Amino acid sequence: MIKLNKALFRALMAEHNDTQRTLSSMMGISEQTFSAKLNEKGGAAFNKAEMSFFKKRYNLSATKMDMIFFSN
Repeated sequence: MIKLNKALFRALMAEHNDTQRTLSSMMGISEQTFSAKLNEKGGAAFNKAEMSFFKKRYNLSATKMDMIFFSN
């Protein structure tokens, strides 16, 4: 089950000077959709393709992916 570590993900975004606006634009989704996924509102979550995008953009290891997207 996907359980986003929002603090770690936001820190990663800040480290790369990314905003919800820039990332949502790159991903082809609305800022509202990105925000819902980031905040896990209404069952929204990042899908596999979106997680793959983040993995490539931030050069994330499997361990770091697990820490961000599959936290407890």
